[in-house]
Amino acid sequence: MPSLSRFIPALALLFLFALLPAPAPAAGMVSLTFDDGLASVWREAYPVLKSRGLTATVAVISRKLTSDDPDYMTPTEVHALAGAGWEVASHGLTHRHPTDLPPRLADEVLTGLAPAEARSPVLQVHYPWPALSLLLENGRELKAEATYQDMERTPGSYFFDATIQELSVHPAGDVSRPFELRAGSYEREMRQSKEELSALGFTVSAYVRPYNHWTPESMDVSRTYYQTVATGGERPNRAGDFTPLDVARYNVLSGTQVADVVALIRRKAKKNNAWVVLCLHGVEERLGWEPWPAARLAELADWLVKSGLPVVTLSQGAARLAAESGAR
Repeated sequence: MPSLSRFIPALALLFLFALLPAPAPAAGMVSLTFDDGLASVWREAYPVLKSRGLTATVAVISRKLTSDDPDYMTPTEVHALAGAGWEVASHGLTHRHPTDLPPRLADEVLTGLAPAEARSPVLQVHYPWPALSLLLENGRELKAEATYQDMERTPGSYFFDATIQELSVHPAGDVSRPFELRAGSYEREMRQSKEELSALGFTVSAYVRPYNHWTPESMDVSRTYYQTVATGGERPNRAGDFTPLDVARYNVLSGTQVADVVALIRRKAKKNNAWVVLCLHGVEERLGWEPWPAARLAELADWLVKSGLPVVTLSQGAARLAAESGAR
C-alpha cells in the first residue's frame, strides 16, 4: 500500500490553491459602432479614429452600399475601412424594422391574388404587413413603381399602396403557368444582406439590428446566419448572463455630451468590468439619425486612449465576453 507521505505534498498544494483569490474578471471594454454606412463615417469618423490608433464597427445596408447614393459609403471605402482593422457588419438589406415584415422565409408566399379588373394584366391582393421591402416573382425580383399608372404600363413591376395596404402587381411572366409571389421577409433581410456583402468581398459575421429592436423570433432566426447580433437595451454587457445574439448598446444622440459618455464608461466599463457598446450614426454632417459632432468624437477618442480601456469591434468584444462567460 502506498505511503501516506507520498500524498502530503499534493494535498498541501491543493490547500494553497484553495486559499488563492478567484481570477479577476477581464477588464472592461468599449466598442464604437456606426450604423447605416453613411459617407460621413468615412470622411469624418475614420480620420479621427485612425490618427489615434482606434478602430470601430460599421454596419452597412447592403442595397445602399451599391446604390451610388453620395450620402452613403462606396464598397471601395468600406473595403479601406476593413483593411484598416474595422469590422464590417450587416445592417440589413433595406433597413426594415423586424416587426414590419413577414418574420421568416416560410411566411413570404402571397395567396389570394385576383385580377384588378376584367382583362387587366394587373393582379391585386391585400398585403397584411406594414412595409414591403421587395417582391419576387418565381424568384425574380420585381421593380417597385411610384404610381399605379407606372406599374400598369410596366411588366415585371409592382405598386404598394401602404395607406390601404393594397399590393398591385404587373407580372413579368405568364400567370397561367406555375406562379409564385414572395414578399421579402425579415429573415431575407438578414440572409440576403450577408450574401450581397459576401459577393462584394466582405466577410461578415455580425448583424446590427435596425432601430435597435429585436423580437424572440427574429433573434432565433438570426442564429442561422450570424455569430454576433447587436440590439438595443441601453445597458452594459456582462459576463454570466451574456449572449452574443443580444449585444446591448447605448445610443449616442446629437445632444449627448462627451462628459456624459465618459461618465457612463467609467461607471459601467471601468468600475464594473463590463462591455459598453456605443451606437452612433453620422458624424459632423447633418444627415441621418442623430449625427454627432466630429469634435466630440475626437475628444472621446483622446479620452479612450488615455483610459487604457480596450477598444474592440463587435465580434472581438463578443468573443472575449463569451469566453469569459463560458469559463465561469
